[in-house]
Amino acid sequence: MPKNPYQKLKLLYIKEYLERYSDEAHTVGVRDIIAYLAKNGISAERKSIYDDIENLRDFGMDIVNVKGRQSGYYLASREFEMPELKLLVDAVAAAKFLTEKKSQRIIKKIASLAGERQAGELKRVVYVPNRVRTHNERIFYSVDAIHAAISAGRMITFRYTEWTLDFGGASRVKRTFRRDGKNYEITPCELVWDDEYYYLIGYDADGDVFKNFRVDKMEQPAVSDKPADKTDKIKAFDVAKYMESTFRMFNGPEEDVVLLFDNSLIGVVVDRFGEDCRVSKRDENSFELRVRAKISPQFFAFLFGCGDKVRVLAPESLKKQYADNVKEVAGLY
Repeated sequence: MPKNPYQKLKLLYIKEYLERYSDEAHTVGVRDIIAYLAKNGISAERKSIYDDIENLRDFGMDIVNVKGRQSGYYLASREFEMPELKLLVDAVAAAKFLTEKKSQRIIKKIASLAGERQAGELKRVVYVPNRVRTHNERIFYSVDAIHAAISAGRMITFRYTEWTLDFGGASRVKRTFRRDGKNYEITPCELVWDDEYYYLIGYDADGDVFKNFRVDKMEQPAVSDKPADKTDKIKAFDVAKYMESTFRMFNGPEEDVVLLFDNSLIGVVVDRFGEDCRVSKRDENSFELRVRAKISPQFFAFLFGCGDKVRVLAPESLKKQYADNVKEVAGLY
């Protein structure tokens, strides 16, 4: 009688069953394992299961045999421990550069590294309210292109987008190309993650300056045939010092805020509050923004940075607080 071809997979199915269904709080018995094997077309006797478990232990799996009322086996350690998986899930859930669809897909893959019961605990961690997310699914191709250019020592070309207002269209905020769609050609230096966004830090030879480019705003990135610039300035580039002096984050208590902006600042607004921000036309030159914002010294610095092209409309308490801040700073001069 010919052998069942599935019998060769027996050890792999036992390994899979222990990884999926066992943990310190949930042991599995030999009967459970035999039933799982049978479900997958494999017959097994109790004694062979004991031998298979010993073989898996010899292979390096940390399988514990529990005796007593809750007798059975469980996998005591895994490649990733639960705190490590939670950390990965939190990072993915919080990442603004990931679309909601891509985020959930990655989280599902991370959860598969835990047991079946623990996977549910990971999925409950992922809810992040009011998360501003990108809608650009092509970011992964951009990241690959950047890494490829850095590894090959070549320049990278891409088109770069910005946000503009269009109150006459179906969408009030739309993405347009900078420089009329003309390609940028940059020496890629570093790919960094700050304030939940990916940035390319590159050297622009034309201006002899380092620049930041949001990866989710890059379109059609490609590795150039031209070799990357190799100047003393690039060799001396310190990414840690550069980020410390360039990148900033906001934090503080939240309030519902109404701000009046000049139309020219729509790109600044979208970068800070997301492309789904609630804007409405005030007149031909300005728009109102309604947002729940975190109020902090950094938030006031953001308003200061907009100069006379922004005004606080509500709430009254914030108007007074901001006016007091302006007077306090003015009093230093």
